[in-house]
Amino acid sequence: MKNLSKLQQLTDAVYAAEMAKVTDLNRQEQHLRQRLAELKAAPTPDGISPFALAGADLKWQSWIAETRRALNIELSRVLAAKERARTGLSTALGKQQAVKKLIENQSLKRRNHTS
Repeated sequence: MKNLSKLQQLTDAVYAAEMAKVTDLNRQEQHLRQRLAELKAAPTPDGISPFALAGADLKWQSWIAETRRALNIELSRVLAAKERARTGLSTALGKQQAVKKLIENQSLKRRNHTS
């Protein structure tokens, strides 16, 4: 029983670590999506403006496009890592539940033998 208790502590810790990874990746994803939405809502001058005449409008549009590309690449990286982390979380949960079941079964066996 002592070994199973230690194993339960270990599986609980692994599960918590995997959950922390997923939580952090969710936070990163949300942040990137928010930044992309802000870029999409960025004001763009309509018609011919003094900025457009000076070429600043083209530089602004180029900066937005490059920033959006970089954010999308980072978002793709985070989403891939999130998928891997979900797999790790699922595995950790399965191990945690298996150990809990072993402990329950062992407790039932002890109760049945003492009755």
